[in-house]
Amino acid sequence: MDLPLGNIDYNRFYKLLGQRLRRLREQRGLKQSEMAKLIKVSYRHYQDVEGGKINLRGETLLRCLLAVDFDLYEIREECLLLTPDRRMPLRDPTTSPCGFQTTILIIDDEPSALKLLPEMLSGEEHRWKILTAISLKEALLVVQRERIDIAIVDVALPLITGFEVMNQLKQMGTLCSFIVMSGDVSLQNYRKALESGAIEFLEKPFDESDLKRAIMRAESYQKIERERSELFERHRQSEIKYRKMVDTSLDAIILSDALTGNILDCNEICEKIYGWTRDELSAMNRVELTVTKGVVAEDLDLIRSKEGHYRIPLRYHQKKSGKPIPVEISASLFPYNGREVICEMIRDISERLAMEEELRFSEARFRTLIEYAPVALSIADRQGRCIYVNRAWSLLNGLDLDRAKGDGWLDTVCADDREFVYSNWYGMVERQEGRPLRYRLQSKCGKIIWVHAITKEVVDTFGNHWGYMNTTFELSKLVEMAKQI
Repeated sequence: MDLPLGNIDYNRFYKLLGQRLRRLREQRGLKQSEMAKLIKVSYRHYQDVEGGKINLRGETLLRCLLAVDFDLYEIREECLLLTPDRRMPLRDPTTSPCGFQTTILIIDDEPSALKLLPEMLSGEEHRWKILTAISLKEALLVVQRERIDIAIVDVALPLITGFEVMNQLKQMGTLCSFIVMSGDVSLQNYRKALESGAIEFLEKPFDESDLKRAIMRAESYQKIERERSELFERHRQSEIKYRKMVDTSLDAIILSDALTGNILDCNEICEKIYGWTRDELSAMNRVELTVTKGVVAEDLDLIRSKEGHYRIPLRYHQKKSGKPIPVEISASLFPYNGREVICEMIRDISERLAMEEELRFSEARFRTLIEYAPVALSIADRQGRCIYVNRAWSLLNGLDLDRAKGDGWLDTVCADDREFVYSNWYGMVERQEGRPLRYRLQSKCGKIIWVHAITKEVVDTFGNHWGYMNTTFELSKLVEMAKQI
């Protein structure tokens, strides 16, 4: 029958027990019937044990355990299901039993035992500090003033069992490993020792080597447990950190099954963007968030074709109210717990699209005003090269934009003024300043036109130099009037 041995992986426990029995039998060259007779169990039960079946009676299981010397330390190491809530609490590394003197508390109601056990450990004072207690009350007083690393507890104490003593010490927050000693090697005591967290079970009488071996294994176990606990704590802190980063992100983050599309998890901002609660979203499918249902499979194919990473610049999702929202998606595909999972970072780009539309309208309005302005206007880049002229400028200079680009606009400057205009213009560009220029244009038919050009430096919203805007006015009539005067 199934025996209550605590938080045990039964399949692994019985499998290991059967493997050890078979190995021991083969080493001795015995048949199954002969091995069953040797350890005093029935042949049928022995076959079940070696086959790893979970149908043993208590006495049969105990005889098999004793035959292969499968002690508590190995059961805990090999078969105990160590969930985070059952692991030992973290302790200060500076008080670790590894690399520092280990404090051992011996609890026994027999004065002779309290005298004998420290004598068995004599010569190891540099490694082990030995303390003794004859009762629970005395043990609690010792624990209050000393840090205990290992407690060796006798099961048969007056008025209270050793297992109850262990529970009392643990309730006080004692972070020690326990070794149980008893002359009653029964399955019930084995079970209680395992459930109470014992590392070793010493059968009385035992010798010095047995005691030292048990202590050293308890030290090793405590070191392993401490490392496990530290790793778990680091993992927990890392999970808290990354969960906080995810939950404080301004983008929605959704984790979903790549095959089924079921949403596995999401962050808090999803509630604000979509309107559903986190629990409601976790019960939904990715398809339910999209306006165009067919693109979900297409997106998955795109992600796979791009080696697991892909950016989708525009998709339309929908809120709980049914209102569509434009989103930008950065998706990654990776394996998790034996399945493909998609992690999507989803950004609501409603405001950005509205701003882009406003910018496009503003730019179109500006271009229209410039193009149809009654004044000749031209724009040059930061190097002074012409990049735009409006209609009024083309009528005044007789050049279209293609011929005016770069330094082409200088072709219409009168030959006598060309060197003057060139040197002054590029002098202004070098100094990044604007100033007026007065010079003459000459048309194809030879007509001379006096112009006055005003140049203004253009900077962006961050104060960076962008280029120049030039406004040109015709002065021919003013010049003629001045000559007549």
